[in-house]
Amino acid sequence: MIPALLALAALVWTATWGGHYPANMTPDSISQWDQVLRNEYHDWAPVAHTLLIKATSLMWASPAAMIALHISVMLVLLYAVLKEIDALLFGPVAVVTTGLYYALHPIHGTMLSTLVKDVPFSMAVAAYSLALLQIVRSDEPPRIERIVLLAGSGLVVALLRHQGILVVVLSLSGLAALSHARRPGLIVLALLLVATCGWKLMLRQGWHIAGSPITEALAIPLQQAASIAATPGHISGPQRTMMEAVAPWDVWSNQKSIHSIDWLKFDPTFSPAPIQIQPEPYFRLWMDLIRQNPGLATSAVLNQTKVIWNPMQDADNTHNNGVNPNTLGLVHAPWPGPLFSRLVNHSGRLLTSAPISWSVRPSWIHLLLIAAAWVSVRHGGLAQIIPFLPIALLVLTLVALIPTPDFRYFYPAYLTAPLLLAHAASCRRKKVHPPLTMSSPSTVI
Repeated sequence: MIPALLALAALVWTATWGGHYPANMTPDSISQWDQVLRNEYHDWAPVAHTLLIKATSLMWASPAAMIALHISVMLVLLYAVLKEIDALLFGPVAVVTTGLYYALHPIHGTMLSTLVKDVPFSMAVAAYSLALLQIVRSDEPPRIERIVLLAGSGLVVALLRHQGILVVVLSLSGLAALSHARRPGLIVLALLLVATCGWKLMLRQGWHIAGSPITEALAIPLQQAASIAATPGHISGPQRTMMEAVAPWDVWSNQKSIHSIDWLKFDPTFSPAPIQIQPEPYFRLWMDLIRQNPGLATSAVLNQTKVIWNPMQDADNTHNNGVNPNTLGLVHAPWPGPLFSRLVNHSGRLLTSAPISWSVRPSWIHLLLIAAAWVSVRHGGLAQIIPFLPIALLVLTLVALIPTPDFRYFYPAYLTAPLLLAHAASCRRKKVHPPLTMSSPSTVI
């Protein structure tokens, strides 16, 4: 049964890739491919992912090499997920349903065909959550293969997104609160902190690779300032002068989107230099604007994060298609036959039509996972919340640091959800060890 589901998934994903060949490429991945060609790197998009693209290009000098890796790793992950769900629920119906979800839901074939860091990152989050789940559900010290899976997937999570290390640190701290997993949890946490700090030090001091500009972490302040300027809110003359040092006033006051700040950050007149040189005055400016315009500032954050919590809000870019912008002369599939074209067009229509479009609204998966976490804790004890921590922490960092309407930021939840739902169902059906107790604070170092 599982081999048949894997074969179906491989067939569908490969056929979908055929219609997007060599890969769907966003402006970020175009930049990364350009870095690979020039062998010059920056850490705006995590350089670990760019170097992974470089490594695959040495075997096949095409963005397609990374997509082949996506599909190969995803098949291994799918096998592990199906085996775990079979062990949790003891029935073929759950395994077949899960396998068909991964194989036939068009979002997976489309995402796997897209050259963005979020795809391998999402697979790493799913593998990391699987390791947490297996350790939490056992009352014995973790076996070595589970520790290796936890450490390996945790390292990928930490390296492939800038806030990934925060997710790993907090979730491993929760794992270390379990008496049977305290020592391995703390050891893995220490190793990942050392590895991640060493990697950052090597990038900055050894290879002199520039990091992300400070404005990448300022999505909320910039969006609030733009919303206040466009309404218009209360902004004094000196405050306006400071803002005009970053961008002309007609750009600030002509807000093009309430969901994203990209329209401002990528405007040719936008200059982050004043903020980078003297961030403290701009931080005080932000605080003053909030104090002067509390209602407008709150409304700006709610609009910017709407895709996370509003069930009626669609995510952006659920159906990537093509190379955008195609500045590097990449050509698409040498087989412009009707089969692949029809497949791509059909999957695009599915993703934008009910009920499939509802299934890719992030708020629905978040509500479903909140309910699953509640069921798990109620029937299995507080420790059963730990496998849910990576997704919960990712969503919280999106709200706090980089709110965005792009679907790719929420894809980890779609890969991990079947595991967490099976975990909740298993807890409810009592197919779980007696509720595990958290260590008392005095026993946790």
